[in-house]
Amino acid sequence: MVGGLALALKELGVKVSGTDPVGFPPMPGILERAGIKVTPHGQNGRLPSHVNAVVTGSMVNRGEPLLESALKRGLPVWNAAAFLQHHFLRATDNLVVAGTKGKTSTTAMLLWILLAAGKPPSFLLGGGIRGREQRVSLSRSKVFVLEGDEYPCGLGDPLPKFLRYHPRHLGLTTLQQDHLEVYPTPDAYRQAFVHLVHQVPGNGSITINTDDPGVATLAGLTPTPITSVGFAKGADIRIEEFHETASGITFRLGTVPFALSLPGKMNARNAALATVMAQHAGVTPKKAAQALRTFPGVEGRLDLVAQGMRSRIYTDEAYHPLALRATLDALRSRHPSRRIVLLFEPRYTGGARGPWIQALPGSVAASANLVIASPPVELHSYARPFSTTGFCRRLRTLGVQAVAAPSLPAMEASIRRWCQPGDVVVISFSMIRQDETAHLTRVLREVLEIRDEHGTLPT
Repeated sequence: MVGGLALALKELGVKVSGTDPVGFPPMPGILERAGIKVTPHGQNGRLPSHVNAVVTGSMVNRGEPLLESALKRGLPVWNAAAFLQHHFLRATDNLVVAGTKGKTSTTAMLLWILLAAGKPPSFLLGGGIRGREQRVSLSRSKVFVLEGDEYPCGLGDPLPKFLRYHPRHLGLTTLQQDHLEVYPTPDAYRQAFVHLVHQVPGNGSITINTDDPGVATLAGLTPTPITSVGFAKGADIRIEEFHETASGITFRLGTVPFALSLPGKMNARNAALATVMAQHAGVTPKKAAQALRTFPGVEGRLDLVAQGMRSRIYTDEAYHPLALRATLDALRSRHPSRRIVLLFEPRYTGGARGPWIQALPGSVAASANLVIASPPVELHSYARPFSTTGFCRRLRTLGVQAVAAPSLPAMEASIRRWCQPGDVVVISFSMIRQDETAHLTRVLREVLEIRDEHGTLPT
C-alpha cells in the first residue's frame, strides 16, 4: 500500500523517498523505474532536512531510526490508511470491497469497469492488474474505489485499515478467519467486519456474496439497503447458466450475458459483486459485461508461467484454506483430466493450535492429486509450530499423495522423483521467495518437458 501511495503522490508533484525493510516484489522495481529513491532498511537513520511528513506501513514499529528521527523533530507521522483518510477520503463517495479472499480481484474488476465506462475514479488496489503497474491513483474524481484490508493500520493504531475508509457503498466477498496473529478467534475476526458494516450510511448500500456463510451472517445488522448476489436460489441477483471451458467462464446475470477469460465460480461471484457496485457509479450491467470481456485478471492469481503440449505451470499467492480450495477447484475445472500438483509453502497458519492444521488438508484434498510441502513461514513464533509432516500425513489419509520437503534441494529432488509430463502444477510460495520459485519453475520445465520458444529444454 505504501509503495503505491508513494507513486501516486509523486504524480501529484510531491517529492517522495523512503526505506523498506523487506521490499516485496514487484514494488521495488516499480519504485525504481519511477525515480523514487528507496534506501535499505536501517541504513542512515538520519532523516533528510527537506522532509516535512512521514507515512509508515503497517509493519513499522518504534525503534525504526527514521521514525525516531521524525518524532524527535516533531514532524507529522501518519500510518498510510490514516493519511489517506485525512487527505483524500473525506469528500469522496467511497466504494470499498472487503473480505477474507476475493477482494483484490473484485476491486480490480470494479476499477476496470469504471475505466472502460469513461468514469475513471481514484483508487487503491492491493494487487496489480496484469499489464498495469499502477495500484494507487489520487485524482479529482468524486468516486474513490478501495480494496478494504482488515489488517491493523499499525504504528500504535489497532484499527483495521478498512475502518479508515468510510464506505458509502460496501461489497463483501468472503468471511473466514485470517491473520491469526491479530485475530485469535473467529469471533474477533468477524467483529472487525461488523464494525465496518455499521459504518455504511443509510443512503449507501451493501452488496454481499450470499453463497458465503460467513458473509451471510452480516446481513441485516443495519438498515442500510443490502443486495445479495451468488448462485444460491435466494440471491437477489442470481448467477445462472454458468459454464466453464479451457478459455474461461460464461454466465448470466438477469438478462445480461457475461464472459471472462478467468477460471472458476469464484470469479463469477467476484464479477457479479463488481457489476452491482458499479451501478452505484452510474454504469449499467450491460456495460460492465462488455468491460469484463477484456479483464486480464490480477497478478499472483493463477499466473500461467510455462506451458507445453500437455503440461502447465502456474504460480499463485493463495495460502488461506478458502483461497487454496478455490484456486485448486478452478484448476480442476479447467483441467479435468490432468493430475493437479501443488508445491506449497504453508504460511501464517497460527501454529499447531491454529485452525488451519485441520482446515488445510480438506481444502487441498478436494482437487489436488500430489502435494509437495515445505516448512511453514510464520509472522510470529509458536510454542507448537505448524507441522508440515503432520499436514502431509493427514493428506495421505484423505487419499492424496503428499511429500514433506524440508529444504529447497529436497523439494527439487521430490519434483524429479514424483512429477511427470502431463501434470498441471501450481507453485504457492510467499512473495519473498521469488528466486526459489524461479528455480523450481526451471526444474519443472525440464521434468515436464516444457520447451522454450527456441524448442530447447532448461539445463
